[in-house]
Amino acid sequence: MDFSFEKLSDPQALLELLLPYGLKLIGALAIFIIGRWIALFAVSLLEKSLNRAKTDETVVEFLSVVGYIVLMAFVVIAALG
Repeated sequence: MDFSFEKLSDPQALLELLLPYGLKLIGALAIFIIGRWIALFAVSLLEKSLNRAKTDETVVEFLSVVGYIVLMAFVVIAALG
C-alpha cells in the first residue's frame, strides 16, 4: 500500500486508507468481548460443578484461574488472527 502525507488531507483517500483497519479492529474487539464473556461463563460453570462435588476451595480457585487463563489465551489468539 502506498502511503504519502498528501493522502491525509484528502478525506476520501483517508477513509479508503483507514476503513480496512477500522473494520478489522472492530471485529477483533467483538471477538475479544464475546470470547471473554464465554470464558467467564465457562469458568462459572466449572466453579459450580466443582463446588457441587465438594472439592476443596483452594483447588476450585486454582482450576478456575488456570481455566480462565487458558480460555483467554485462545480468545486473544482468535482476536489477533
